Amino acid sequence: MVEGNDVLLTGFGAFDVRRTPQRTARNLRTMETVAIPERYRIVFRPSRQLLDSLNAEDEA
Repeated sequence: MVEGNDVLLTGFGAFDVRRTPQRTARNLRTMETVAIPERYRIVFRPSRQLLDSLNAEDEA
């Protein structure tokens, strides 16, 4: 993941690395415009198998 590659765990899900672009924000106290730098974040995508097992009805 450090190199930007995705990590896939079969039957569980995948961890993706996504880039958040630079944006501007505003300090509401001073009304000053502040630049928020670009960054990378980790996103988890569950597998269909995991979702199906979590959403399955109890068969008791």
